[in-house]
Amino acid sequence: MRGGKDKADGDHSPYRFFSEVHYSVSMLEDRQQITETAKRVVSQLKCTERDLQNLTELGAHVLTNARNATERYPEAEERRLAANYQSLEDGLLELIQVFAGMENSAVCDPKLDGVNEKRVTAAFKRVINLMKEVFDVTQAIRWAIMENVEGIDEIASSEGIDKLIARL
Repeated sequence: MRGGKDKADGDHSPYRFFSEVHYSVSMLEDRQQITETAKRVVSQLKCTERDLQNLTELGAHVLTNARNATERYPEAEERRLAANYQSLEDGLLELIQVFAGMENSAVCDPKLDGVNEKRVTAAFKRVINLMKEVFDVTQAIRWAIMENVEGIDEIASSEGIDKLIARL
């Protein structure tokens, strides 16, 4: 092209300008959508945190009652309760793995960065830690039901959640 610029040398046409504006706006919209999604995820995880905190408190109350019980359950009832608590423990282990996978996905997502990544991953970590607390209480209750109350703390803590998760 004579006297003019070749498009490869730097096109400053209105088309290019509007293309760049459109791209910038779409990136901004994506960023806003990511931020809004991150806020919703964190909000939902906060609800889950409250539920898990309530379960931990309830579990502590049940554990105290189980440890202070003067009568043992009939053997069939003891087996049924222990099986139910074992099933709950197994479910909690699976949930912990699922939430750990979600946290890892948040860390690896290239679109989720900065403050959004920190908020989401911190919320997942809090929920995972609370799930571990619920697991520990549940396991201690199961042991209290199955065994003599004496020495239950040592038994429950010797097979902690981290060891059980590592076995998976």
